[in-house]
This record gives sequence, structure tokens and C-alpha cells, in this order.
Amino acid sequence: MRTLIVLLLAAAVTPPADSLDALWERLRHADEPEHGSVASLDDQLGPSLWKAARARRPIGDAIAEVASRYKIRRETASSLVEATLIALELPDMYGDEKADPARLDRVHAALWKAYEHEPAAEIVLHQAGWLIYELGRDPALDRRVIEELRRSSDPAPLAARIAWLGVCDEDTREAGLAIALQHRPSHPALLLAMAEIRSAEPCASAAWAGQALEAAATRGLSDRKFLAKVRNRYLAALLTAARSREAVDAYKAIPPAERDAALAATSEDEEKTLDALIYQVATVALRPSLAAAAFLVGEGDLARTIIGKAGGGESAEIIRSAIEQLRSDKTAEAFDPLERAIGAIGGSPEARLPQTLLLAKLAQQAGYPAMAKELVEPEIYRAEHPESGTVPEELLAQVGACRSGTTAIRDDLLKSVAGTMDFLTGPDPAAVLIARSFAAPQASVFAEKPLPGNVVPWDPPEKERDHLESGLEKWKSCGLWPVRVEESGKEVVAVGLSQDYDPAGEVSGGGYWIVRSHDSGKSWERPLYTGLHPMQPYVVRSFSRFPLFAGERIHIEVDIRELDTEAITFPPIDRSFKRERTGLFLDAAWADLARDRDGDGLADLAEERLMTDPLAADSDGDGIGDATDRLPHIPRSAATSARAAALAAFLKVAADLNARPILTGEPGGQGADAVALTSEATTFIVGDRRDFAGLALDRRVIVLSESEADTAHDRFGEHYPARYRLVLDRTGTRAIGVWSESWRGATVGLRLENGVWVPKAVGQWIT
Repeated sequence: MRTLIVLLLAAAVTPPADSLDALWERLRHADEPEHGSVASLDDQLGPSLWKAARARRPIGDAIAEVASRYKIRRETASSLVEATLIALELPDMYGDEKADPARLDRVHAALWKAYEHEPAAEIVLHQAGWLIYELGRDPALDRRVIEELRRSSDPAPLAARIAWLGVCDEDTREAGLAIALQHRPSHPALLLAMAEIRSAEPCASAAWAGQALEAAATRGLSDRKFLAKVRNRYLAALLTAARSREAVDAYKAIPPAERDAALAATSEDEEKTLDALIYQVATVALRPSLAAAAFLVGEGDLARTIIGKAGGGESAEIIRSAIEQLRSDKTAEAFDPLERAIGAIGGSPEARLPQTLLLAKLAQQAGYPAMAKELVEPEIYRAEHPESGTVPEELLAQVGACRSGTTAIRDDLLKSVAGTMDFLTGPDPAAVLIARSFAAPQASVFAEKPLPGNVVPWDPPEKERDHLESGLEKWKSCGLWPVRVEESGKEVVAVGLSQDYDPAGEVSGGGYWIVRSHDSGKSWERPLYTGLHPMQPYVVRSFSRFPLFAGERIHIEVDIRELDTEAITFPPIDRSFKRERTGLFLDAAWADLARDRDGDGLADLAEERLMTDPLAADSDGDGIGDATDRLPHIPRSAATSARAAALAAFLKVAADLNARPILTGEPGGQGADAVALTSEATTFIVGDRRDFAGLALDRRVIVLSESEADTAHDRFGEHYPARYRLVLDRTGTRAIGVWSESWRGATVGLRLENGVWVPKAVGQWIT
């Protein structure tokens, strides 16, 4: 009896799976399925099934029509139709609603049943790609894909399609191709797909592409389009890995009539197949890089032939000019082509290294070592992050030798420009002040406490949340991006976000500030910096039933959502947290937040973040108080120079171009299109403090050395100070400046006209 009761209860709480007839009836009343934005990921069956359902045709007839139209067996068609009907009812993978696991399992079961029946059928492959995409990124799904590929009698078609679509993670795509290669050893299309997946690791990519070329030659393959793509991938990988000699020799081995096709980038989107295996490669325009490589290995005539006499875009023009100047016996002014080269840097770094080497050589020869360093700056990052990843045993020796050679070449390149633009040496009072600031214990005026027993975290329903969020908009007058506002009579207290002191890029709104009004928001006191940062580890709850202030104390309800900064997907569309907890508040006294021991108008918490002296109203002793000093670490000076004047013009336009970060949204109801910057706006710059002597600036600037910036990052959390490089030509009338905040930057050209530096933005970039 007891067993029977348990079974009856289980039956009562477990709803039966929807029958195909029930799914079919619901489809009849549903909206027509939308096509995807990418043709290769469209649902091939959904729209036609919807039309059949709307016409009240029996589902059996629709299944028979699918089987006939796509020349597959009825049982295959039935499974595909079942998987499609259920998938059409799944919630948007990017929405808040989560799919029922039982329905997901049913889609899986039906999809893989169809695949087991006919693994090479085009409609099965097409729907499999769409369904895997619709089911979303999930480790369990990726594991299931690998299991099904292992079970398949012919995994190659699906493995190739998944690699082409990119619907699984990279490890899954690579593992799938490895399984396919066990069934079709040395198939050129599968080897090319491997080379494409490993394109970020040029030595491994070159090894796979080289194998694809050998396999194509062994088969006597004459498909010129396929061969052009394999050769392009092979040459791009060799050039990226600084294997200039090998790249030039590989180019010379291509039949002359087929060389141009191997060097050109294409934008062909149509599906291409080889033995029914789909393939696609992002080809790269290689002419400038290959010409630079040929010149660097002593084949100047070949370099000129490759680059041609005209055309080919800006990169080709720059490399053509550099080759001619380096070939000439006369020393020519090289500022113009080098300025253009620096302005053109951006986009994918693939295959750029030979161009960088050639232009750095020209810069050194022309007497512009700082330009040489600017050109190789991207290579510094690549040298610090060498390629990694596993490779098959048969490729280990080849890939290992390539990686060692690439590292050695980059090391030599970096040594050649080492010491250029070194930071300040010798006595530096600011360095002593900043070091003392770092040595002091980090201030904290907040105490973390559990919420009282009668208060629980409040998550309002969606409609009420929308209404409450729109109500925050009216409080933007406080100068911050408000995330929590509370009124009591005429007293208003707002907690808001600003990147004034915390340039956190796209990661967060910067830092939390508090501001108070005594007249219902008509006027506000000076905002107080809290030293708190979103997700480090707290997030202020926008909606709370716990009063925000009581007398002279602040009570801020928070969650702990400590961001794992090593796992951010940039732009930060995906975040993970080291720990999470609710039911907390932070307690502080207004007096502690506002404490200003030196009476200079900057609270002690602000002085700690700005690295000024909280016990001296004028940290640099130049007669300007810290609250209004634009360069609080650098004494005012009457001395100036052409470089300083150019730097002032450059900094103004660069800062204006990059004034407001773009945010993709934050947890805790704190999404924002842009973040507030107030009268406290501060630019943090990694640079040489000597450059700033005598500058008149329109905003506060904190200049740090590289080591000071690293310490600030460790102390204050994720932030992105700017870095710059400014180069003047020999006449002192032209300059180029490069500005970078790690996640975005700008290049600015400057000309001295009638004694005034006139800046012009050359280009901007953003991750």
C-alpha cells in the first residue's frame, strides 16, 4: 500500500509529456516562427510546419511531406519534426525565463534519434545546427554532442558543420573534428577546419594547414577555391608566427597563376563543401605582410613585385613607401609614413608582425625610436601571452620549434626598442607621496552587518520593478547615476555610481558615491566618495524595505556578488562570481564618510583614492589646494615646452573622445547606457610626470608610473588608467599621440599652426 501511495503521488506531480498532436494544435494558434539573422542558423522546418498546422492538415501528412521533400526516412522526419515543435516553444535563451529541463531532454532525444537514423542527411545536419544553437551554450549539451559523434558511423559531416557554425565551445568543436579524422584520416576539409579553429595559435594553425596542403596534394585535388583558402590560412599563420622565410618559400611554391587568390581576403558567405563536408575560412589580406616578410629576408625585388606599384589600400601604400625608403641610399624624412602606420594600427593582429618589423626598422633608421616602440606595443602583449594549447603528438616537434622561434624573434624585437620613453628616474617627490599613501592601511568606514530579523531582501515583481526603476530617473540631477534613492520629508539621500575616481571601463559603473539634499532635491551637498565598488564584493540593492538612513547613520542594503575578474567575457556580456550572499547591510556614520582632516574640501576617503596627503591641504606644495589642483602631485611651473603644449592639446581631445564608458548592464537593477561624470571627473594616466610640468588642464589628472598603476589596481580593484605616447617630428611642428585605456583608445595627429597646436582625431577603437 505504501509503495502504491508513493507511485500515485509521483504520478500526480509529474505532468505527462505533451503528445505530438498537442504540440501540433498549439502551433496552429502560435505566431509564425521568425527566421534567424544568419541564414545558416535558420530553422528550416518551423515556418513550413506552422503553415501546415494553420491549414489544419494532420501532423502525419506534414511528417510525410518532410520525408518526401528532403528524401529522408519517415522515422527520421518524425524525430526532426518532434524536436522542432518542442524547440519552437522554448523560451528565449537570453531572457530571464529558464527552459524546463524535461523539455530540453526531449529535444535532445528526438534530435539525436534523427541523427542516428541518417547522420549525413542535409536536413538533419541543418536542423541539428539550428537546434544546438537554440538550446544555448551548456557544458552538458557539448558533452552530448561529443557522445553522439563518437557513436556515429560517420561523424565527419556534423563535426564539420559544428566547426563551421561555431555553435559549441572551441574545445568541443576541436574534439569533434578529432573524432571525424579518425573516420576520415587526413581529409583536407577537416584539417583546414582544425587550422581555422586554432587560428589564434599561429604555430598550431600553420601545422594543421600544412597537413591540409599535403593531403590535398596527395589526393591530386584541383579545387582552386579550396586550395586558395588553405594557402591563405597557411601563409597567415606563418606570418603571424614570424616565420617569414617559410612564408616566402611557401608563396613561391604556389603556381604563379594561383598566387593572387591565396593573398586576397574574400567576403564570400555561401556554403562550400568538399566531399559533402562544409568548410569556411576567414581569409586575410596578406599582400602587405608578405611583401614586408620578403623584404626582411633579403628578397627586395620579390617584395616590390608582391606589393605592386599602386592600390591595395592604406596598409599596402604604407608598406610600399617603407620598402622604397629602406631601399634608398638617401636618408629621407619618415615621419609621414610612420604617422600613418601608427594611425592605421587596429583590428585583427593576424599576420601583422612582418609589417611591424619592417616599420620598426624604418623608425629606428629614421631616428624615431619612440615610434618604433609604439609600433611594437601590440607585440608586447602577444609576447606576454604566448600561444598555448595541446597539439597531437605527431605535430608536437614541429609546433614546439615554431613557438620557440617566434618567442625568440619577439624577444629580439622588444630588446631593440627597450629603454625608449623610460619613466622618470631620479628624485621624484610625488613617488614618495604615492608610496606613503599605499603603505597606509586601507580606510574603511563601513561595517558589514546582517539585516534585522524582521527584514528580508525584497525583489519586486517585474512591472513594479520597471515602475520603480523609471522613478530613479528624476534623481539624475544629483550628478550621479542613481541606484538607490530614499526620501523622508525634505531629506533625500541618493546612492549612485560614477567613474570619476574609478575608470572601470565596461565592467561596472565605477564606484559608489552618496549625496544628500535637505530641500527635496533642489540642491545637493558635495557628493561623498564611499570607496565601495560594484561587485568588489558588494552590489547595492536598488530596492529595499530597510531604511537607507536614520539620523546621522547610513544603512545600505547590499548583496555580496564578488566578481571573478579572470572570467569576464569582454565586452562583459558574461560574468561569474566567486561568492554570493544576501541579507546584509553596510552601516556607516555620515561624519566618517565626510571626515576631512586637512580641511581642503576633499574627504579622507577621496584623498586615499587620489593618492594625495589627507593631512596636507596642498600635497605638492604649489599653493593650490588639493580639491582644485588639476595636477595634485606635480607642482605648478611657469616652464613649458613645445612638447608640453602639444601634450595639453592631445590630452584634451583624447579625453573628450573617450569621456563616457558604454555599459552593457549590471546586476542588482543597475543597468545604464552611460555612466555619470561630475565635477569630480579625474583622469588617471600612466606616463612620465616630467611631461606634465607647466601644463594647464581643464580637469584633474593623476599621473602614475607603471608600478604605481599596478599597485593601485591591486588596492582599489578593476580599473583602466589611460596610457599615452606622444612623438614630435624633428621640426617640432608635427606630432602624433596614441591614447589607450586597454579597452578603447584613440590616435590623434597634431599640427602647429600660428603657434597653436591643432589636434585632429585620426582614429578610435573599442573592444
